[in-house]
Amino acid sequence: MFCASANADTTFKEGDFRYKVVSDEDMTVEVTQLLTSDTEITIPQQVGHSEKNYKVVGIGLNAFKGNTALTAVTFNDGLTYISENAFSGCKGLTKIVIPSSVTDYGRTCFADCSTLSDVTLSPNAKSLSLGMFSSAIALTEIVIPEGVTEIQQQAFWGCTSLTDVTLPSTLTTCGLACFEFCGTLEKIALPASLKSIPKEMFAMCYKLENVALPEGLEEIGDYAFELCYSLDNISLPYGLKSIGASAFIADTCLTTLGTIPESLETIGERAFGSTYHMTSYHVDANNPHFTDVDGVLYDKYFTTLVAYPNAGRSEYVVPNGTLHIAPSAFYGANRLKEITFPEGLQDIGSWAFWSARSLQKIEIPEGITTVTEGMLRDCTALTEIILPSTLTTIESQGLSGCAAIEHIDIPESVSTIDQLAFNCCLELRDVVIPDNVTELPLMSFNGCKKLERVVIGRRVNSLGVLAFGNDEALLEVHALNPTPATGAAFHANAYENATLFVPEESKELYETAAGWKDFKHINTEVSGINGLNADNEEPHAIYNLHGQITGKTTKNLRTGIYVINGKKIFVK
Repeated sequence: MFCASANADTTFKEGDFRYKVVSDEDMTVEVTQLLTSDTEITIPQQVGHSEKNYKVVGIGLNAFKGNTALTAVTFNDGLTYISENAFSGCKGLTKIVIPSSVTDYGRTCFADCSTLSDVTLSPNAKSLSLGMFSSAIALTEIVIPEGVTEIQQQAFWGCTSLTDVTLPSTLTTCGLACFEFCGTLEKIALPASLKSIPKEMFAMCYKLENVALPEGLEEIGDYAFELCYSLDNISLPYGLKSIGASAFIADTCLTTLGTIPESLETIGERAFGSTYHMTSYHVDANNPHFTDVDGVLYDKYFTTLVAYPNAGRSEYVVPNGTLHIAPSAFYGANRLKEITFPEGLQDIGSWAFWSARSLQKIEIPEGITTVTEGMLRDCTALTEIILPSTLTTIESQGLSGCAAIEHIDIPESVSTIDQLAFNCCLELRDVVIPDNVTELPLMSFNGCKKLERVVIGRRVNSLGVLAFGNDEALLEVHALNPTPATGAAFHANAYENATLFVPEESKELYETAAGWKDFKHINTEVSGINGLNADNEEPHAIYNLHGQITGKTTKNLRTGIYVINGKKIFVK
């Protein structure tokens, strides 16, 4: 498209423009440059040069790009194409009427024309090009003519004043993000010919209230309606087969999807995340893949909880027989305060409770082995977390942002704590890293600003950058490994104010080891459970550092710090 013939490389100046010969045989040229400072121009139909008469059929690559003085262009009726970037950045251009002879547009040909407000398109072009009017921020309405079958990706991206769009009945294909960031668009009717809404097509159309989805629509792509804050209801049409990941994420006014049709086969992760006003889900009884139980979305076999309505009940008991909590199932469930899981639950998906900001207590059942990525991230009201003895892994951001939790018992079975796992647990006061853990990676406990005491298990041999960064309240660090772990992990305040307790035989090693020698106060563990025989003494009142009674015997105490008969005892 827009290619000159192989032997046609002649350029010439004539009048106000420079031209390039497209075809000697057809006697055609394209405009490649404006040679004057004129602000209003007319593209001629013909131009004479060297006793030849050429037809002007195109606007060449970058021909008027960045000409901010240009305010008006009149196109001739014989023009057939406008090339890539031809008028890109013509910030003074306010109106264009593209003649019906034009059949092809190059990518971003009118992009960043920031005062362009009036556009008439050719009825004979089948496709609107990639980024064609992107960032045309003054454009308020557009009528896409009948005959157009394709709108390519980002064609109207960032047209922030666009309020009225008319789509043709011939439209079959839209590219990703073609109307993304059209923040004033309020309504749009999609033609029956359109089978797919692509990724991000209407993302961040903040004022979009009404979308008529046609019967026959088969796919809604990832992030298609992301952050459409004003969208309050939508009816999913019969024939719809798939809803992509995050398709309606953060559509905070969305209350209903109508009935999920019989035809729907797949729903992507976070499809309805943070739809704060969604009260319930309803599924056509004939759908072979999904069902609803008291307004909660499940798979047809009742084994996987797919999505919980974010405006649902404050307490929820997951039914017996449920084996899986799908990724992001409770994402943004802001009314949920407490949840009870059934025995036999096998796994909880990543980001399952992300931003469930009213959740106060959660007990992960026995059998679960992993706190998955982001599973409890930003559960800012959570004050009690009970982890199972079967747990082995806490993945990245698993408990990040649990800002109200003061204490958590990490089971001894845990061997892996990933980066950012406990990042910004602002109220956390003390923590014991189990002996099975060998590494505390990047920022794993960063930003725990009230963390005062930490016990680092005896097998930890590597500390990632800022593993305890910004933990400026640290008073005690107990490092149990006789060999100092590698890495610089602590806030400057810790080196100044905290006391580092190390094995007696390793004090000299720690005093010279990088990342440890900067502690101004390094002591050996002077008090331990060794030698304390509870069976031969009066029963002890044993407290943890929160003043809670943990028992009256020293048997089976986990590694940690306790108060026994008024004395602080470190259990190795």
